[in-house]
Amino acid sequence: MSLSLTKSVLVTQASRSESRKAKTQIFLKTLFSYLAQHRGSPDLQIVNFSGLQSASTVVADAPCRLYALFLKKPTGSTVSVYAKVTDDAATASVGTNSVTQILPGAEEQTLIYPDGLPFENGVVLRADTDPDSAGAPNAADRPSGFAIIGGA
Repeated sequence: MSLSLTKSVLVTQASRSESRKAKTQIFLKTLFSYLAQHRGSPDLQIVNFSGLQSASTVVADAPCRLYALFLKKPTGSTVSVYAKVTDDAATASVGTNSVTQILPGAEEQTLIYPDGLPFENGVVLRADTDPDSAGAPNAADRPSGFAIIGGA
């Protein structure tokens, strides 16, 4: 799964349909405005995922930058889940994550990295019930969402 970058305006349009919450829309609008004004509207890619669990979900298997990560838990979820992002091309680690984000209850979280968080090997996601160890969440608690990535 190599990077398949496209014009940022197309990624902007695709990301708007993923969440109707005002805070997510504001975060993404601010990100794309910053990228247009300060980074020359770099080519980007939106990668959708669903049902994150302790098995690895590969977002990119090549060097890249992570600009945004949108995570949404199912409506009926009441259990906290930890979404973990690892710098690897194939396997998400338990203890050496680049980013760990708690998702309590049925919430949405949007992580924004205006200058892009660099990943040397790729981006791999997983979700666990504990921040420091493995433990697959139940199907009713698995987050879905998308990542916005760009070239290294």
